[in-house]
Amino acid sequence: MRRLVILVLLIAGLAAAYPATMQASSPPTGQIAFVRDGDIWIMDADGGHARRLTISSKTESRPAWSPDGRTIAFIRAGKGDAFNVCLTQLAQAA
Repeated sequence: MRRLVILVLLIAGLAAAYPATMQASSPPTGQIAFVRDGDIWIMDADGGHARRLTISSKTESRPAWSPDGRTIAFIRAGKGDAFNVCLTQLAQAA
């Protein structure tokens, strides 16, 4: 639980410091997370193999990778002025 609180505080700090179109690179996987049309996408650093991670009517922004490159945290717009911090785990390559 303590790690989650720290992660939420870290994401909140990033959200205040960077614009909504922020890109985040993952050193362990060599991929880039980015926002397009309000959804979170990932792609290889060379520009190939783009994949949408989220499909939502809510606007998502500010992707941030976990240190091990297995999880992406991002902000999702909620009701009114509320925002939610969300996590998505990436599937491991076989």
